[in-house]
Amino acid sequence: MSDLFVSVTVDIGKVEEGFDAMERRAGMLGDAFRQLKKPMRADQRSHSKQKEGPDGAWPARKRLGSGTKKARRRNARKLLGRLPNAIVVKSYRSAVVAQSRASWSSVHQEGGRVGRGAVVPRRQFLWISDELLKTAADVVGEHVVEAF
Repeated sequence: MSDLFVSVTVDIGKVEEGFDAMERRAGMLGDAFRQLKKPMRADQRSHSKQKEGPDGAWPARKRLGSGTKKARRRNARKLLGRLPNAIVVKSYRSAVVAQSRASWSSVHQEGGRVGRGAVVPRRQFLWISDELLKTAADVVGEHVVEAF
């Protein structure tokens, strides 16, 4: 009676190469971030259309002297005026960034006092929605897995 030995060799070299490629690709996400510019721009603009921040609806504009022509014109304007159009989205090798070009935008983002002591309530317009986070995860995931 003879002893039978079975020998099996598993070569995982290609799998290791795939993981290495994924790791390298994860460090080069510029293409993925470029793909995210358009969805991010749309996401930021939708916040002002929906008049909401991450915590819910923005505080309404106070009605000032609703009977005067000047007050009616003021109240007819958009809540943040042209501020949503001042948002620019740029992509880099390591990030995609949305920022406002308006120097006074931070008072709307954070709330605070402005000229003559007027108080502007916080109306966050630059934030990332759950939908954009999901889109970003999908785009980055596809980009990295594609390297495998």
